Amino acid sequence: MPAAAANRTLGELAVRFGCELQGDPATIVRSVATLQGGTDAIGYAASPAWRAALRQTSLAAVILDETLAADCPVAALVHPNPHATFARVAALLHPRAILAPGVHATAVIAPDAQVDPSARIGPLAVVESGAHFVKTSTGFSTGGATTHDIQLMRECVGEKFGVKASGGIRDATVAQGMIQAGATRLGTSAGVAIVKGLAGSGSY
Repeated sequence: MPAAAANRTLGELAVRFGCELQGDPATIVRSVATLQGGTDAIGYAASPAWRAALRQTSLAAVILDETLAADCPVAALVHPNPHATFARVAALLHPRAILAPGVHATAVIAPDAQVDPSARIGPLAVVESGAHFVKTSTGFSTGGATTHDIQLMRECVGEKFGVKASGGIRDATVAQGMIQAGATRLGTSAGVAIVKGLAGSGSY
């Protein structure tokens, strides 16, 4: 069953995620949204290309870095990595659904495959024998891995499988977030930059 949304104040979010708060700490946010969202939601801006939309937003607050703070007409949570911080806020405001273990009727499981009793095998999934990892995507799709994806996959497969996060992992903060969510392997073209604590410039 879906988990209920968890309302939070901006003050709570600022302390929890290490942000500088510009605005009223008592302001309550109930959900995440795009910059066109409602007045009880929080969004993010991660690029100068979003500056015009940011100036028009009526959100309760926006997560952004210091280069965009002056353009924000509403409360702001300032952080060097708005994208990763937004993902963590989203996971907090929208907790994962409680998933019961079991195998969906449309899933295909190899006769000799070992499936942990705590695992949940979803619709149309295929489990072949000898598998050791599950993976989010090829890394070249329109959207990369999210911490929510990794948390869900880890919950579904249990602890015996590896979980690979691919796509959109370009700096150490995002990489650490994926690992904390349950990833045991990362697919990224920015490995050297991540190890050095920098940000990669590639699309993968």
